[in-house]
Amino acid sequence: MPGSLRGLLLATLLAAPLAAQAPGEVVLRGRVGDASTGAGLAGAEVVLPGPGLVRPTDASAAWSAPPLPRGTYLVLVRSLGYAPWTGVISLTSADTATATFLLTPRLPIMPL
Repeated sequence: MPGSLRGLLLATLLAAPLAAQAPGEVVLRGRVGDASTGAGLAGAEVVLPGPGLVRPTDASAAWSAPPLPRGTYLVLVRSLGYAPWTGVISLTSADTATATFLLTPRLPIMPL
């Protein structure tokens, strides 16, 4: 595939709207940051094992998931150099839910 056509295809895919939100679904989005400084963590991952989603944070530490059915979800948030966070979130009657996760820096382990 020529380079210009590949770039056009990529631009078209990136410009496509997110999946349509059906009744009873919630759009989940948020941010991942450092618990000590509040600085955003680009490249962190927000994992929802139930629906099989792994959502990376972008350059501004923001993330979003496609529309999910209302309910309770296990969430794992991880980033290199930080202790992972695991918890449960409940998506209720709102159309959009926001979750901010602050990770604690993990001290490096030095070999003996």
